[in-house]
Order: sequence, then C-alpha cells, then structure tokens
Amino acid sequence: MKIKKPFFFLIATSICILAVPVIDKSLPIVRAKESFRETFPEKAFHTKLVSTPPRWMLEQIKSDFLPFKEEKITIEALEKTFENISLNVTDKTPFYHYRILDNKLYKFIPEGRPFSDTDSTFEKAFKTLLIYAKVPDVDFILCPMDGMPEPYMPTDFFLVKDVKDQAPILAQAKLTQPSSKYIALIPDQFSLHKNWQGEAQEVLDLNRELNWEKKRDVAIWRGGLTDIGTPNGQFASNFSSCPRFLLCKQSLASPLLVDAGLNWADHEMEEVLKRSDVIKSGLTKKEHLQGKYLPVLDGHMCTYPGFQWRLLSNSVCLKQQSNQIQWFYSALKPYVHYIPIENDMKDLVEKVEWAKCHDEEASRISRNGREFAENNLLIEDNYFYLYLVLNKLAALEKIDLQELRYATKNDPRWKCIQYRKKLALIKSYQKVKRIFN
Repeated sequence: MKIKKPFFFLIATSICILAVPVIDKSLPIVRAKESFRETFPEKAFHTKLVSTPPRWMLEQIKSDFLPFKEEKITIEALEKTFENISLNVTDKTPFYHYRILDNKLYKFIPEGRPFSDTDSTFEKAFKTLLIYAKVPDVDFILCPMDGMPEPYMPTDFFLVKDVKDQAPILAQAKLTQPSSKYIALIPDQFSLHKNWQGEAQEVLDLNRELNWEKKRDVAIWRGGLTDIGTPNGQFASNFSSCPRFLLCKQSLASPLLVDAGLNWADHEMEEVLKRSDVIKSGLTKKEHLQGKYLPVLDGHMCTYPGFQWRLLSNSVCLKQQSNQIQWFYSALKPYVHYIPIENDMKDLVEKVEWAKCHDEEASRISRNGREFAENNLLIEDNYFYLYLVLNKLAALEKIDLQELRYATKNDPRWKCIQYRKKLALIKSYQKVKRIFN
C-alpha cells in the first residue's frame, strides 16, 4: 500500500513538532569520546580545588593578565580582537572563540565555516573541567597552535590598533617578547589529554626501577628535526644550524657522553640526514631514563609534554636556553630544577662533564625537578591551573551576563557543544524540517 504524500508530510511534521520539547529536555549526556572523564582523577582534582594554589601559579596568572589590571575586558574588545585575528590569518590557522555559560561550553562558528561534529583535544579538556568544577561565565579566545606566534607568522598579527580594544588570548606557549603580554598561558593540550595521565604513571613506575645510581653517565635524546618552524613541513636549507641537528653532531664527536639522534624527519631531508650520520632508531621511555642526563630542546615551539616527563623522572634535565615559555617555566630555576645549556648546544659536553664531576649536586637537581613535577604537573594540577585561569579571566571581564546569554541563545553562529548528543538531535531535526518545508 502506497502512502500518500500529504499524509507522509503530516506524520513528518508531527514528529518534528513533538521532537522539539524532547530535544530541548534531552539528558545532558557527554559521550565517552567527548571528554576524558573515563580516566579523570576526580578525587585528586577535588583535593586540589579546595587547596591553596601554589604561589608560582598565582604569580604566573597575575603576570599574564597584568595588562588588564586597570582596564576591564569587555565583550566588544573580545569580538574586535577575534575579528582582527580572523582578518590576519588564513582559514587553516586555528583560532577559536568560546563562551562558558551556566557551565556549558559554546563555540562561535563564523558564517560559511564548516562545523565539526567532533571535539578537539582542548574542547574535550574544557568539557571535562566543566563536569567536575563550577566555572564562572566567561568569554575567551583560544589559540590551539603550538604557540604564539609561530616562527612563520608576524609577531604582532593578533594586536588591534587601539590597546583599549585588545582582549587576552589563551595559548599553550608563547615567545618572551613585548606583544606576548596579551597572551595568557594555559596547560598544553597534551598535558590535558588523558594520555598524559598514563605517560606520567609510566615514568613514575620506572622511577622505582631506575634510581640515580643505576643510570649511565650519558645524555640521551631522540626526536625529530622540528626546530625550524616552517608551516608546510618543508625544511629550510640551513638545517645544519638547528639545535637538534647540532645536538646529534655532538653525539658523533663525544659518543661516550652524548647519545643523541634524529629518529624521524621529513622525507625530503631523510637522505641528507643519513649522509650526516645523525639518524638513529627511536628509544622507549625506559631506554631514555637509563641516562642520567636528558636534554630538553624546543621543537616548533616548546617541547610538550617532553619537558614534563623528563622533569618527572629520576634523571636531570639539561634545559636549552630559549625565548619560548609555557605556563610552568617561571617556577623552575637553573641549577635548582635543571641544568641550563646554551641554545646552540656549544656547552652541552661541558655541562655533561660538569654533572659527572658534581654527581651529588646533579642528583639533587634531579630530585628537585622530580618533586616539582610530582606536585605541580600531574593531570589534576594541570586542570586546576586551567580552572584558575578561567576564574581570573572571568573576574577581569566587564560583561552583562544576562545580555550575553540572550545574544548567545539567539545567534545561530553560537553552538552549545557541551552535549554533542543533544546537538546531533537538533541538527537532525533541522535537516528534516528543511526537507519538508
């Protein structure tokens, strides 16, 4: 029996009408893949929430928001800053505008831009935080790139003409330069990902097996030739002056003190690097931690969570001097938490020899670095820091929240992505509605 078209249209319309209240009241379920709640250390995080934040955290956050101490951040400034960034970057350069309203995450999708049905790592992290903590209503701009600005970008591309219209930008790394005062640091996406929890635990387990006395007097490093910073993956002709390459050359000159090699590179560079004899096979965490000395070198930007797991180990970090920083760098002191080395690796062998001759002091530096990481860089600490940043930002904003809620609700460019199940139902309903209208 063939169903008549008018009757089918009536049924479809009725379903759509009935679906509206069902969708609107659908359970606020966050699917497993939309957050990191399956492995999140809820108890440890809540312990952090009711504790007094470490002094370094408060000082770093205060420093990052110092330009906004006198002038409150307005919604107009946030919109102008985001609009200015959008004009100065390509569609492939990721900058996003978010709002947290009533503990739900909203994302701004400009007209004509595609809207992904899946969450980024940062979005999963924000949603995880909102599951376990009450965050004040706040509007913010996020840069999920390796850092700001990356080497191929103008240093001031994110600045508006009138400083009164400048809003802060949240980023996972930045350069120490004047324009960076408008960038507020947050934990990187890898340190907020559930994988960091497992990675950190792996190192902690290895620490019980590999204490200082069982390690070799050698600096061990593996990585890729990523310290050139080109956006298209092509390596510059002056690769031989890059610190990572220079580190590997030190390994050839002093093999008893340095065991370093590139274990992956761009296909076009692979043959060149093979001729330079710097290609080596990769190493496991355990094989890395068999060395007392672990060099820490920048990539496109800071190495994360490479610095964190090296700090967490029973080895001592040989930290490259750099103008690239993350949220926790200011808390670390040379010869207290790490041994500094020059950016171009010229004193690397000298510092390894110093550490060998001052074994007890090097061991103490290793312990200090490990204790700092254990108390400040585990996943619950990283979410605690993110929580503190959002609270500070909310306190600095001068926004009519009732008006903001109304504007967000009535602007189709703002999507609530807290509950993807609900959003998927709404999209399905709108699709059916378009078909039969």
